[in-house]
Amino acid sequence: MIQLVLKCLLCSVVYLFLIDTLAYGQGERMETIVVTGTKLDADEIRERPSAALRVRADFVVFEVTYVNSNLDLSDRRAELEQTYEQLDKAISKDRTLQLFIGNAESRAPSETASFEDVYRNRGQQAYLNFVLEVTLQKEETFRDVRKRVDGLLDGIAPIGLTQSYVGDEQYLGLRNPSRHRPKLIETIWQDIYLSAGFADNINVKVEGLERRTQTLQVDALHVDLFIPYTVEFTADLNATLTTD
Repeated sequence: MIQLVLKCLLCSVVYLFLIDTLAYGQGERMETIVVTGTKLDADEIRERPSAALRVRADFVVFEVTYVNSNLDLSDRRAELEQTYEQLDKAISKDRTLQLFIGNAESRAPSETASFEDVYRNRGQQAYLNFVLEVTLQKEETFRDVRKRVDGLLDGIAPIGLTQSYVGDEQYLGLRNPSRHRPKLIETIWQDIYLSAGFADNINVKVEGLERRTQTLQVDALHVDLFIPYTVEFTADLNATLTTD
């Protein structure tokens, strides 16, 4: 009976999978998501289903801040503006780098903003806050990525009293995350099949596969994708055993 039940379920999930993929493909085709491993919720980790798909991030995000404490307001502004121009020029030479304004979780491309949108003057200091998106190269480690970022910033000659800082938060990003959903659905059903395969005459009830994919950072460069589904196994005492 277990074979028959699972065959029926797998036939049903093919239809669900096709509809689900089309729907999410339209909604997430150009989407990117950013995940941080420093804000993990213990309950979220415990409640994650056993079946998850581990994928390598497409890019790493760093929050970069430039600070200038020149007491002359005009010089302070001028030094930061020159720094901004140098940074933008350096990044434009590398296709694996992209500069944004805002923060890691809410940002906009720097080309859509002016210096005025970035410049912040507070007391005796002024700031420029950027988000640097670094596309991962094949076989590249997090240390390699961080070395590239440090090299970029060190290669920009300090102007006046300007100093740069890289934030402590670690962020990973995925582009077009819906492309991973077919494999995730397959992984879930494989896990269900293995879990139910220990006995015959078992009915399987699965709910929640239509939910949006969730993400959880698991190490320096990898993210677990999962769907908060539930599965219920019940014995079918009236079923006739089949061998198909």
